[in-house]
Amino acid sequence: MDALIAAAGILLVGAITPGPNNLVVMTAGARGGIGNALPALAGIILGTLAMSAVVVLGVGAAFAAEPRLRTAITAAGCLYLAWLGLRLFTAGDAKALAPSPRETRLPSHATGLFFFQFMNPKAWAIVLTVTSGVHSGIGATRIGVLVALIVLIPAVCLALWAWLGSLMTRRLAHTRAEKWFQRAMGALLVVSALLLWFTP
Repeated sequence: MDALIAAAGILLVGAITPGPNNLVVMTAGARGGIGNALPALAGIILGTLAMSAVVVLGVGAAFAAEPRLRTAITAAGCLYLAWLGLRLFTAGDAKALAPSPRETRLPSHATGLFFFQFMNPKAWAIVLTVTSGVHSGIGATRIGVLVALIVLIPAVCLALWAWLGSLMTRRLAHTRAEKWFQRAMGALLVVSALLLWFTP
């Protein structure tokens, strides 16, 4: 039970604090309200569940046996996040917030965000920590509780971020405000990548 309480705390802190997932759902909420952010939220949750299953089924042991593997994934994820952030920041117009197949922007649909989790260093850190804390002596009941925590806690936290984004919708009606919002999201994504890399 102590391990599950600790897992809940880790999930809460990880999901409520700024990071790539929060910026994605906030941007989606700013584009079209909370309803517009629901596919992004679903992709994030499903991706996190898939990562948790992968870790429990053996990748966690591989990370423990070969720490360089975790370092390599973290480096690749941070570079990817920083690249996305720089593209958003330097786009120079509001088009990154509007659907455009030619623009590089944050993923916003469920499938894209499902796979985005596997390039998200913060998601890996949370999943590895949570699953390691409950892996010993794990049973069906404990797995069920852990799955519920992984679904419910991030869902509530991400919904709050989407709501915050939806509050900005009126302000983003002006092209200039939308452009500066895009630049701010890009800068925050780069900062998130740097913090994830330099945080032990």
